[in-house]
Amino acid sequence: NIEKNFDWVTVSYHAEADFKLKDMVLNNIENLHKRNIRLSVNVIMHIDYWNETVEVCKILKEWGVKFNPLLKPNKPQMRFL
Repeated sequence: NIEKNFDWVTVSYHAEADFKLKDMVLNNIENLHKRNIRLSVNVIMHIDYWNETVEVCKILKEWGVKFNPLLKPNKPQMRFL
């Protein structure tokens, strides 16, 4: 029983990953949340996948899952943000 082994789980969502992997990550987040396992999700806000990451944040908010939107720099000048 997974609930006995974890106090907290942190998951990172990467929009640049393969579609199957992203789908699996969202399913795992939903399942962990439904099992009342405390978790937080780092959503990597990749500029090339901006709309997708915004939608993921909306889904997580609807589910009541804590999330942290993190900017992924894709240009050298953005790395200092």
